[in-house]
Amino acid sequence: MGQGQEVHARRLVQQSTQDGSWVLLHNCHLGLDYMDELLDTIITGDSIQSSFRLWLTTEVHTQFPINFLQVSATLADLMMSLIYLLHHRHIA
Repeated sequence: MGQGQEVHARRLVQQSTQDGSWVLLHNCHLGLDYMDELLDTIITGDSIQSSFRLWLTTEVHTQFPINFLQVSATLADLMMSLIYLLHHRHIA
């Protein structure tokens, strides 16, 4: 993100929400203005395919929209769930 990459990100997100593909947006801390717009697009989108996935990478930034983090599944959450399930599967 950054340096005008928001234009490409908009196009890719729009296309991917329609065809159900996955998108990775890297360095989202460089495109903070776009993050609010992206969150609104994801939340209010009418025709988002169920197979659509959005992956984001970011550095810690105090101005990164907290709302985006609150509606997201973080990799740390998913990894902890996986570890829990694997651990309990071997015990039983």
